[in-house]
Amino acid sequence: MATLTGTLTPFMGSVSVGTNAASQDIFTLLSAIRTKLPHKACFLQIQADTTAGAASVYVGNSDVSATICAANLSGNQAQLVYAFDSNLLVLDHIFLVSSAGTVQCNLTVVCR
Repeated sequence: MATLTGTLTPFMGSVSVGTNAASQDIFTLLSAIRTKLPHKACFLQIQADTTAGAASVYVGNSDVSATICAANLSGNQAQLVYAFDSNLLVLDHIFLVSSAGTVQCNLTVVCR
């Protein structure tokens, strides 16, 4: 996949999420496909792709797991996170981990 350069808002892209939460924070995942990505955002959408099959995507902090998560997404489900007054969402504080194999997640990030 080609990396786009320049500042975009919203940032949109698909990332691969594996079973190990290490280095799977949203900032790191999106930085592989988007340059000049701001560190903070005011809106975030995380969608487990329809190709996820039986796998789930867990959303949480660095200790995210099946039993410690803010959201458990199945294929085509999405989690929305808002902080519209300002860019309060710190993208490297939000981690993704898959329950099995590698799952594609589609991300939309809006910055002020």
